[in-house]
Amino acid sequence: MKIYLAGPLFSEGQRSWQMRIKQGIQNWAALQGLALDVVYPYELVESAGQGGGSELAGQGVFDLCEGALRETDLLVATLDGAQVDDGTAWEMGFFYAFNRGARERILGIRTDFRRAGDAEGTRVNAMLDASCGCIAGSLEELLQRLAPLVSGTAPAGN
Repeated sequence: MKIYLAGPLFSEGQRSWQMRIKQGIQNWAALQGLALDVVYPYELVESAGQGGGSELAGQGVFDLCEGALRETDLLVATLDGAQVDDGTAWEMGFFYAFNRGARERILGIRTDFRRAGDAEGTRVNAMLDASCGCIAGSLEELLQRLAPLVSGTAPAGN
């Protein structure tokens, strides 16, 4: 099973938080004996850029991320900030549409205590909020919400 980890990756702090989420999911999966592949776009882009020795252009980044989203089973989106990162919002919308509205396959994580929703009862933009099966408030809660979605995953090593 593949999980795509969407979120901003432009600062060291953002990348560090994304890696903490990725490693948290991987460590949890290993303890459960589950075979999960967490796809982190920064690593995809970094790996693809290594081949030519130059930075990957915009279209190349788009193609890599779109291709990975098409091959992904679940999406975990980091929704922190005064406003959700625009690339993350696009990835959520694309994944939602590509999977015919299967919102239960989109999990958000928002540790930011500020209200960023534009409608009563939403934690982020209403369109993003409604696209998520859940929005967890911590990594621990995210793992709890992830558990029933991956329970049928084959054990690691099989």
